[in-house]
Amino acid sequence: MAAIVALTVSTLDKTLHARSDFHCGQPALDDFLKTQAAKHQTQRLSRTFVLADSAALHHILGFYSLSNCQIARADLPESEARSLPRHPVPAVLLARLAVDVRHQGKRYGHWLLMDALKRCALIGRESGVYALVVDAKDEAAATFYRRFGFAAFTGNGLSLYLPLATALRALS
Repeated sequence: MAAIVALTVSTLDKTLHARSDFHCGQPALDDFLKTQAAKHQTQRLSRTFVLADSAALHHILGFYSLSNCQIARADLPESEARSLPRHPVPAVLLARLAVDVRHQGKRYGHWLLMDALKRCALIGRESGVYALVVDAKDEAAATFYRRFGFAAFTGNGLSLYLPLATALRALS
């Protein structure tokens, strides 16, 4: 009989989470988690959330980071930009998302993205948020986000966005 895994997402806690044990196969993402994520939280530049099994909270299965950003009207398709103000619109940046190599293929990336969308929706209740933005590292990552409805900004196939209204419809 398979054991039931109770997953939890919480804010990175450098005294609890074993960051040095995390390896996703992308050195830049590993290094961010190990050396910059906690500092960025202290500086209020971004917030990092980690996925863990509630029975082993120190072991990071995956993580993502959020920060604020803006979208220039010119970066959106004209059909969408037409209804927006002429100044940049507020958004949330999904700055990083990674799953430990020992846990890839278990849909944890999907789980983390849904959690990020829920947090984005919560932020949108208190502040202006037009979309969730992501800069995909490569075409494989961009394909992952496109499966969830993310669209490319004008002129850049790896910079993607998902309007919050679209995300809210998908979540409900």
